[in-house]
Amino acid sequence: MYKALFVFHRWLALGASIILILVALSGAAVVFEGPVSLAHAVRVTPGATPLPLDTLAARATAAAGGGTVFIVSIGPDSDLAWGFGLVSRDNRRAAPLLDPYTGAVLPPAEPSTAVRTLRSLHQFHVGLMAGTAGRTTVALVTIAALILVVTGLVIWWREKLWRISRNASWKRIVFDLHHATGVFTAPVLFVITFTGLWVHYGQVDDWMRKLDSTPQAPPPQQPAPDPGATLLPLDSILHIARAAVPGAAVMSLQFPPNAKAPAIVQLRYPEDHTPGGRSRVFIDRYRGTVIRNASTRLAEPGTQLVNLKRSLHTGDVLGAPTQVIWFLAALILAAQVVTGVMMWWNGRAARKAGAASARFVRRNSA
Repeated sequence: MYKALFVFHRWLALGASIILILVALSGAAVVFEGPVSLAHAVRVTPGATPLPLDTLAARATAAAGGGTVFIVSIGPDSDLAWGFGLVSRDNRRAAPLLDPYTGAVLPPAEPSTAVRTLRSLHQFHVGLMAGTAGRTTVALVTIAALILVVTGLVIWWREKLWRISRNASWKRIVFDLHHATGVFTAPVLFVITFTGLWVHYGQVDDWMRKLDSTPQAPPPQQPAPDPGATLLPLDSILHIARAAVPGAAVMSLQFPPNAKAPAIVQLRYPEDHTPGGRSRVFIDRYRGTVIRNASTRLAEPGTQLVNLKRSLHTGDVLGAPTQVIWFLAALILAAQVVTGVMMWWNGRAARKAGAASARFVRRNSA
């Protein structure tokens, strides 16, 4: 049984080796995509308080030559420029940036080389830049990586090698490195590979939500307005959301062009390290009533796990400390493949000698 598992582990790793190395290295790089993007965002000099949101929206509309605001991006820091997404009647879109304290329209931000590179690496990581076939390949390689982590632990358990013999031959050092780094990073690699599959196969969300005591409700609809009713000011919607989810920072406000959809305010608590936050407040755009308060602090266990899915995969879950650990684990995953291939190569002579000896014994025992 052990020998069969060992052979399976070896050939699975060899078969997935090249793609797995590429996916692991690109994954290590995009661990820092969020922090790098935030570091290169357009900054302003903070004032006492931002201008009224409706005033800013009016200036953004004028700068865009007309249109309707459908999203306002605020972000986590007080010195960030605010982005306004607008759409016109002929479906033209514009995205002016404004200084929220002065109302000045800022020049459009060109992504830095680092941001563009990380965005490209992100696309490569999730689908090898090869469409559906690439995403399927990455999913299959991720399944292989998860199996390798589990089978590697089973194989390691037999000899429990976790020290590196520094005075041994280089072949032995490679052998020890493969076993020691593998066992120490296995818990993190299990989380990374499992959540990677979870991200790819969204139906896992439904399985997780079975842990909730109440089934997931469909997206809320905007109630029909009373005759003569007008849309609430954007500032009113902002204040209502902040009151509904106290202590959370507003990340964005969304006003879907579809009249049947309510306003959606996305917020982020300090403990939520995902870029956009996971709390959402759905607000009646005419009456100002809260239709649904999807606060992460009020979420049931299954939904809490779904909320954690992305940050568990990327290493954002506890901020910078876990980002560094996830980065190192992804590098070690690539190194595991390399040392595994080296072990297979180094063992060719011994396997040939063993096979020749077995043939000799069979011939002489016939």
